This record gives sequence, structure tokens and C-alpha cells, in this order.
Amino acid sequence: MARNPKPLRKKAKRYKRLRLSKKEMRKRTIRKDEYDLISCLLSQISEHSRKYIIPEIIQEMDDGGMGSIKLSGGKANRVLIERQYLDSDGQLVLITLYDNDQQELFELDMWKVDFSPLVKYPVSTELKAAIESK
Repeated sequence: MARNPKPLRKKAKRYKRLRLSKKEMRKRTIRKDEYDLISCLLSQISEHSRKYIIPEIIQEMDDGGMGSIKLSGGKANRVLIERQYLDSDGQLVLITLYDNDQQELFELDMWKVDFSPLVKYPVSTELKAAIESK
């Protein structure tokens, strides 16, 4: 009985595509709005006294334009803080800040529930106002 090699080819193509997407993450300097958002989130957690350092160089993540950025290497350890934000098109965006296994900031994850690109980047003052009004 001959084995069908097509599933293996599909897996190999998929693996190659995943491997390439990691290489395609572009390094760049953190923008002021990203820095401000992370600072705002850190100010809301009790562990802020540990003084997490926000890196100057980050990696853009291939997330379909939702705005997620990788802040350091290693593996995600835990969620530091999670907030919700309404994009200017009315769609809910979940904002999650993770640390890594070395207790450094790992990732700022932005997930828009309808998987569409972010229309307007969340401004830290708007996020604070939304939290205070709850």
C-alpha cells in the first residue's frame, strides 16, 4: 500500500511558512504611544515596584495589523495585566501584557475580537478614563 506524500508536503510548507514569519518580525524602536500604553498598564499593577524595564527596541508581530509587539525573548510566563478597549469602529480589543520566565516584559498582545486590523491605537489617557469610569 503506497503512502500519500501530500499531507507531509502540506505540513512541511506550513512549517516553513511559520518559520519564515518569525524571521519576518521587524525590529524597530518603540513608538511613544506604545511606550505610554505599557507605562499606563504597569502603573495599574501592584508589582510595578519591581520596575519592569520597557525596552527601546521591540519586534513587530505578524498579527494582521492588530498592533501586538514582542518586548523580549524567552517564553511567556504569566499575564501581568489585561484590559479591554473599544476601537474607534466599536469593536472590542483585548490588551494583555505578559512577562517572561526571566521576569522581564515579554509581549504586549492586542487582540481584536473580529480579527480585523486596529483602526486607532489605544491612548493611555483614554484607557485610564475607561477604567476609572467602571
